[in-house]
Amino acid sequence: MERLTCIVKTLGISKLIYSALVLPVPDHYIQEINKLIFTFIWQGKPPKIKRNTIIGEKKDGGLKMCDFKIMEKALKIAWVKRIQDESQASWKVIPNQLLDKYGSLAFLTKCNFATNTLDLDETLPSFYKKMLGYWCDFKFSTDIDPKTNPRNEIVWNNRKILVGKKNPFFSKNPIQSVKYHTTVSTLTTSSIYSSLLKTIFVRPTAETKILRHGFTENNIQKVYLMPFSVTNEVKITMFQFKVIHNVLPTRATLYRDGISESPICNLCNAKEQTLHHLLINCSLTVDFWTLFQDWWHQKTNETITLSTSHILYGWHDWTKHWQVLNYCLLIAKYCIYCTSLSGDVLDFQSFVLVIPGKLEILKEIATVKKALPKFYRTWAVLL
Repeated sequence: MERLTCIVKTLGISKLIYSALVLPVPDHYIQEINKLIFTFIWQGKPPKIKRNTIIGEKKDGGLKMCDFKIMEKALKIAWVKRIQDESQASWKVIPNQLLDKYGSLAFLTKCNFATNTLDLDETLPSFYKKMLGYWCDFKFSTDIDPKTNPRNEIVWNNRKILVGKKNPFFSKNPIQSVKYHTTVSTLTTSSIYSSLLKTIFVRPTAETKILRHGFTENNIQKVYLMPFSVTNEVKITMFQFKVIHNVLPTRATLYRDGISESPICNLCNAKEQTLHHLLINCSLTVDFWTLFQDWWHQKTNETITLSTSHILYGWHDWTKHWQVLNYCLLIAKYCIYCTSLSGDVLDFQSFVLVIPGKLEILKEIATVKKALPKFYRTWAVLL
C-alpha cells in the first residue's frame, strides 16, 4: 500500500500541482481525482481504512496519503502571502481594481470578512473568488490568528459588523494607517495543508482496541511509528500496518466475504482463524512464541516474556536491542502469516533460516551507504 502511495504522489499528484496552483479547479474534477487516487490505492476493492484516516500523519495512524481536495485549497490559500507582500507585481492590477470598493485584494485578505456578505464583481476571475472563499474558511476553522480580541480586527469588511446585511467600507478612510498583525508571513503550503488536515482527520477505528492493551493517547504514537522506525522493507511495514488497523485478511474474514471455503484455522484445524487466534491463541503459534523467547535468550542473554500487546504492537519497554527485537517480532509474525497462506506446517526453524538472508541484505545496504559500523553495532547480537 505504501508503494502505491509513493506512486500516486510521484507520478500523479505532482503532475497536477502546478495547474492547481495557478488555475481554478472545478469541484467535480477534484472529486473525480480523489476518487481515482483512492480507488488506485485500494486496487478497486472496498477500502478497509477510512479515507480521512489514511491521509493522516504516520504518527497518528495514517499513511500521509495526499488528499487532492486539501492540497488544492492549500495551494490557493498560499497565494495570500504573495498578495499581502509589498511588491508591485503586474498580476495584482486586475484583482485590486475589481476589489477597489473593498480597499484592494491585499486589504480585503487582512479583514475578518465573510464571502457571503461580499458583493463580488462578476468579472472577478473565479480563481480569486475561490481563493477568498478558501481563505475565509481557513481563518474561521483553524483560528490562524491568535489575537481574537475584536479590537485587533480591522473594522472595515468585518463579518461582525453589518450595515444593511453588507460589510461597511469607506474608501476615504486612510486604510494605510490601519495596523494589523497577522501570522500570514509564516504560512507555507505545507503548514496550511497540515492545518486543514487536522480539521478533517479521523482517528483510526482500531485505536480503541490498542488503548485496551495498556497504551494511552500520549504514547500510542509509538505503536503507529514502530514499523516505519524498525525497517524500510515496505512489505513488512505494510503487514504490521494492517495488523495495527486490524484489517489483515484471515480465513475468518475471507470466509465472511465469500472467498474462503472455511473459517477454521489451517494451522491447528481446531478454531476459527481470527487475527488474534492466528498470531496469539493458535496452539502451534503458542509453541512458536515459546521457542522465540528461548532463541532470543540464547542470542542476547535477555529473558523476555511476550504478552499479547508485545506480539501485536511491538516491544516498547526499554531494552538495549529494541530495534532488533521488534524487527525479529515483525519477521516472526510475517512467517506465521505466510505459513498459514501457503498451508504449510508452522516450523520455528523456517523463521530462524530467514534471518541470515535479511541481515545480508541490510549489510549490503549499509555498505552502499557507508554505514557498516552502525550496522555492526545494531545487529551484532544476531551475526
